[in-house]
Amino acid sequence: MKKLFLLLLINIIVRLNAQNTQYILSQDDTPLPHKIFYCEGKTFRLQGKDFPSGTQEVTDYTDISQFVEGSENVIFDGDGGANIFSQPIDIGFSFNFFGETYTQLVVGSNGRVVFSNNAELQNLHDKAKYEDRTFSDRDAVHPRVQLPSDRYNEVYKNSTQKFPVGLAQIFASYTDLNTNTQATGAGLAYKYKYLTINTKNAILISFSNMVHLNGDSNGNAYILLIDDSTNDKVVLYTKNKQRAGYNAILGIQNADGTKYFIPNGNTEYNNGKWSSTPTKAYAFTTGQTLTPNYQWQSDNGFHTTTKDITFTPSGDTDKLYLDIRFNENADIKKDTITFVKVKKPEIEGPIYGDCGKPATLRVKNPVEDAIYEWYKDGQNTPIGIGTEINIDSGTYFVKMLNILKNCGLASKKVSVNIDFSVIPTITFNEKTFNECDDKGLDKKKFDLESLVNYPKDESKYSFYFTDEQGNTLTQATIKSGEKKTYHIHVKVKDGIASPCKTAEGTFSILYISLPKAGNIYKDTLCDNIHSYDLENFKDHLRGQDYKYSYSLDNGQSFMAAKVIDPHIHSKVLVKIEHPDVNCTSVVNLEFVFNPKVTANQPYFSAIREAQQCASRTESFDLSQFDNLINNSPNVEITYYESEADAKNGRSPVNKGAYRSGMGTTTLWARVKDKTTGCVSDTYPIVTLIVYSKPKPKTDNITLETCPGNTVYNLRQTIDDNFFQSPLDQNIQLDIKYYDSYNIELSDHDIEHYDTAVHGNRPFIKLYYNATCDNTVYFNLTNYDAPHLLTDNIKICSETSYPLEAFKKLVLGNNQDYEFLNENGNPLAQDITLSTLPYTFKFKLKNKAHECIFSEEMKFYQGNPTAVKNTIGTFEKCDQDTNPDDGKTTFNLNDYRNEITDDANAELLFYTDSLRSNRISNPESFINNTAEQTIYGVASNPEKCPTSFSFKIKVNTPVEIQGINDQYLCYGEPLSMSLSNESDYRSVKWFLPNSSVVSLPRLELRYNEVSFGTYRVEATDGKGCISTKSFAVSDEHQPKIIKIIRDNTKIEVIAQDGDKPYTYIFNGKEQSSNILINPTDNEYTIQVSSATGCFGAPKKVYFLKFYNTITPNDDGKNDTWQVEYLDKMKEVSLTIMDRYGIVVFNSSDTNNLIWNGKLNGRPLPTGTYWYAAKWTDPSTGETESRQGWILLKNRN
Repeated sequence: MKKLFLLLLINIIVRLNAQNTQYILSQDDTPLPHKIFYCEGKTFRLQGKDFPSGTQEVTDYTDISQFVEGSENVIFDGDGGANIFSQPIDIGFSFNFFGETYTQLVVGSNGRVVFSNNAELQNLHDKAKYEDRTFSDRDAVHPRVQLPSDRYNEVYKNSTQKFPVGLAQIFASYTDLNTNTQATGAGLAYKYKYLTINTKNAILISFSNMVHLNGDSNGNAYILLIDDSTNDKVVLYTKNKQRAGYNAILGIQNADGTKYFIPNGNTEYNNGKWSSTPTKAYAFTTGQTLTPNYQWQSDNGFHTTTKDITFTPSGDTDKLYLDIRFNENADIKKDTITFVKVKKPEIEGPIYGDCGKPATLRVKNPVEDAIYEWYKDGQNTPIGIGTEINIDSGTYFVKMLNILKNCGLASKKVSVNIDFSVIPTITFNEKTFNECDDKGLDKKKFDLESLVNYPKDESKYSFYFTDEQGNTLTQATIKSGEKKTYHIHVKVKDGIASPCKTAEGTFSILYISLPKAGNIYKDTLCDNIHSYDLENFKDHLRGQDYKYSYSLDNGQSFMAAKVIDPHIHSKVLVKIEHPDVNCTSVVNLEFVFNPKVTANQPYFSAIREAQQCASRTESFDLSQFDNLINNSPNVEITYYESEADAKNGRSPVNKGAYRSGMGTTTLWARVKDKTTGCVSDTYPIVTLIVYSKPKPKTDNITLETCPGNTVYNLRQTIDDNFFQSPLDQNIQLDIKYYDSYNIELSDHDIEHYDTAVHGNRPFIKLYYNATCDNTVYFNLTNYDAPHLLTDNIKICSETSYPLEAFKKLVLGNNQDYEFLNENGNPLAQDITLSTLPYTFKFKLKNKAHECIFSEEMKFYQGNPTAVKNTIGTFEKCDQDTNPDDGKTTFNLNDYRNEITDDANAELLFYTDSLRSNRISNPESFINNTAEQTIYGVASNPEKCPTSFSFKIKVNTPVEIQGINDQYLCYGEPLSMSLSNESDYRSVKWFLPNSSVVSLPRLELRYNEVSFGTYRVEATDGKGCISTKSFAVSDEHQPKIIKIIRDNTKIEVIAQDGDKPYTYIFNGKEQSSNILINPTDNEYTIQVSSATGCFGAPKKVYFLKFYNTITPNDDGKNDTWQVEYLDKMKEVSLTIMDRYGIVVFNSSDTNNLIWNGKLNGRPLPTGTYWYAAKWTDPSTGETESRQGWILLKNRN
């Protein structure tokens, strides 16, 4: 019972501690449970969590929408590959990480991101120097290393030296990726992109379609860096990563490998085996400087803002709240503790069971998570813990305690009386007997009666045992690790009085026999293994769910598994414990080392078998090198294309027929002992050379000589420039010359090769050996003769021909030749032409090869270009911006057909008879005088030039007369005509409304006139057009701009025209602009100026409202209307009864008469009310009026 009590207490404490507060602490910085049981009057000294400079924490990050594949490729040198680093990537902002600031990052191909402020970070992508080394426990070369560790700074390819200053690290999943999947369309992809998150700059690194090196399923990992001022964040998100047999890291580490973070302290994330949560990411802050402000509050009114508080709870449940806010950001940290008062418990029961069974006591209405201890009266130690207990006869009580058990309240005592007169209580019912030893036995035999210790009284009752199959037995044999169930049967003997005659119970036996104490377990290791993970010891006891701890100091202390050097710690004590049974065994682990495997480095400078000429069937038998590396028959030697593959034993090449690439190929040999499986830690290099046939840049060499010569110099400079690629300096190249008959040439014949003797097809043979050679042939030919551009030259009037012009005309590349006379002397003067035709003989000497060629040229008399004998005068009107200056623009090319019929002739125009002042823009030539002579030359390229001339003339348009601005009074017509109309053959009038009148005179009635600018266009007898604009205006008219009217007067306000005005009201003139006491219902008003010019009239109406309607069809007042309301604008008229019901409503000026009806039915006699609103068109003002109407009907 005592053991059960301890286990229950531990479980409760663990369960409560699993829900500890984060920000409310005790005075010794211990986090407290969210629920605390207290005794009345208890005072607690508490404090809020401190946030010192550089606060670091991990929180959940739920917005995963931005985790998509990046848009930019991470750049690796060459075609990428395994175990390498990328070129540096600009972060885009200054990123604070563990108190350091970084501006660039580098991506490792195995799945990590690193930072450093060392300038050598720029060279981390150098494959020859650096390696993205892994510590994932996939083999002995790559042991499991957990964070924090500076081993992750071991990035040198051929050394365990640490990177200077260190590398800060971020891991988001596997650290050992299969980069070969990059070759497939859906393979591993490294990308990044810049983004903005809530106005904050960020950069996202994505690893898509990750596959572990040993073949785990795909997954994606994302590393997000957010610029958040003093609170920069790293967000890690892993998607679709299934828990498998390979280790992975989700966490971060500082540059010197002394600090790290993993989410929620979950050690599986620290290079363990874990699976991703699809909806959760984790945000890490590593260098935050925060100034906290504390705010405490409780349900009982307590309130303070200090960091440290003293709090006394009072109620049955009293909650204490803490909010922590920061000056640096808007983040709020919240925490709550619920204080539950310890109360005096009540016992429910006893509840009696069947015969021979114990009674049950329970806590009535127990408080969740409270600790209840059960006591038997007279005993100082508890007999059980929990909300109920099974007991036999006696007196009992229960205590409710706080978690520290330093205060509590006890219940009333309860007596239990079970009739034990004959059958004792089976106290071990439903009990498991845990039996354990350290003897390493397979099984053990148990005497059941001795084990259960059931009271024995053969005079009153008997008992026996059965197994699950009902077999009666006294002993049970149980295998180690096995649990079996048995039953006890009790029967009262005949003649014995008892309330019950039989009883039964069930119990189980669990037997554990740990490995025999002192056992020696041996692990045989290779000699070069210097790291051994003590976790591997479990393989000796595969399938056993034991707990292990290890001692390196002969049992003085034990620790969890870690990686050790077996050469230093050759003996280890291993403590083995069972998780459910209190039992321990200590055994020995010893290491035995296999002999060292040797691997010698062969020297290949003298090995001919390591060199071959390229061919379609070329291959190497690598086994010929085995004896040079290790000649033992007990080793297996394989070869690899990279040292990493050799170390991992991954992807060996075809040893019997290996086809290498061209040039030098390096292979690494792996030597493995066939018996022990150990591999040498030296990987000898095998260098293979495959060279192709010597490949010259050309298969043919062309040599030329002057026509008639048959001797050539075949000697060539044969160096690297002669070949397509530089020669391998390790291979001897032989060079030989042969004539057309395959006879090798002497040095003299090479440099004085005569085609008449040796033929026209000599060649050079280039070879490394008899099976690896190539041939270059010579093409022997003569230099080409110069190609003359013409063999005749046209002469017009010249008596000599310029020498330089002759050279250019005769030969396109004349600068490559020297011109000589017939005697071979250089030509030095122009060519004289005394008679035509004339044949000129000369020679050309090539300046490059000095060959001389004889040539001749014929000079002949050319024909003139044809022009017309008579060319007329070309006339134009002066229509430009200054029509009176006698100048305008001519396109002289328009007159080509009047000058010549020769379509191939080029026309040049001049302003002088000497034809020295050429007109450069004949298409837009402006004449100098109204009548001017133009001179020209017509030139056909095949003929001689011919001169011509013609005249151009500018005609000035006739000026329009008799047109002036017009000022019309109201009603006057418009009449316009030109006083010199006879000078024109047509006249057009252009009106402001865009209409055109084509008549000599313009006649318009007043209502046809559009006031504005008019234009008249007249064409004279020479076709020249004159135009003139004039205005037609009403500005002399007085215009009524406002009329002010009431029942006593009409006031008129006018403007424009000459004053004083005369005002006319309904045809009656007066000088005053005010008409007193108007009597008519409507007035037509007009104003005339002092010169008698009338303006446009306006009408004024006086509206008449009546108060009676008698719709009896007698012709009097049968309808109701407002006189002249229909002359107004924007009218509305509404009539309502005394209840406000609308009986008539209209805004139509054609429907303003009310007939005293509603919907066609007469309305009853009574008073009705009208409301009228309108805009007066004469005044522009809005007016309204309301009043009553008396309706008298027959009723």
